[in-house]
Amino acid sequence: MRLLLFTFFSFSFAFQSCDKLKLSKKTDSDLLDKVSFIWKVNIAKEDGYTVYDENTSQYIKGYYSTFLIDLSSPPKVKLTDIDGLTFEGLFSLDENSKQLLIQFNNEAPYGTNGKISYSMELIDDDNLVLIRNSTNPKTGVTITTYNLVKK
Repeated sequence: MRLLLFTFFSFSFAFQSCDKLKLSKKTDSDLLDKVSFIWKVNIAKEDGYTVYDENTSQYIKGYYSTFLIDLSSPPKVKLTDIDGLTFEGLFSLDENSKQLLIQFNNEAPYGTNGKISYSMELIDDDNLVLIRNSTNPKTGVTITTYNLVKK
């Protein structure tokens, strides 16, 4: 009888795990659907200070107006950096840790060693907030937060 109960609970646990795995795959697809657009900067912050706000004409660092991240053709990515240079590569999403990971092809933005990772702080139908997980030498070695909107 104990063996029968043990077998029943083992199979029940296995089936529950399978259902969770399916849900995880659906959620990954939902996340990909939400980010698969071309994004431009609405507000940029360096170390927590707003340095660019598209909605005002009084911004400290206007070069953020050139920043674009094109995630519209997964897994391909095009990143137009603040200096206007465009770099191509592949991106992946890690839903558990809310990370956007970019691996660049041959050329990469200065100081990245060929890859950049971002924490995704907000994802909805109209907004994507990314925090770069490493400092950016082009901005004075700061951690940059990008409040992005669809282009």
